[in-house]
Amino acid sequence: MSEPIKWVDLLGCEKTMSQLIAKCKKCRNPVIDSRDSRIISGHEVVLNSTNFFRPDGDATCEDTINSLYLMEQTLPDWMISQIDQVEWIKGKLNCSQCQARLGSFDFVSGRKCNCGKFVLPPVHMIKNKLDFTILDKNTTNVT
Repeated sequence: MSEPIKWVDLLGCEKTMSQLIAKCKKCRNPVIDSRDSRIISGHEVVLNSTNFFRPDGDATCEDTINSLYLMEQTLPDWMISQIDQVEWIKGKLNCSQCQARLGSFDFVSGRKCNCGKFVLPPVHMIKNKLDFTILDKNTTNVT
């Protein structure tokens, strides 16, 4: 089995992987696009179409199973706007269209994941509040 791709390995590489789109489960508003935002697991593995629906190396860590995380350098504009409102401290992320709660952020605490091996990124999204679509890089088919 190949070594998981770490997000630091992918910074600056061409966007050649399939596109992963996350939409609000309530109103279907697209909220995250993997072409613009790096989606990572709690264990710093970049999530893409090839590994998103398979758990990464430690499938027992609840923070990896139930949540996904975003690198603060690549946050979508709507998230930056909500984070700016509370001056990059701590708060909830709501869908910009229907106001459903989709996740949260905490730039103060710096907590570790449940297994204790990793410090979690400050911005997290709740997987069961989102619907996911994968667009193949070679075609426009939705899988």
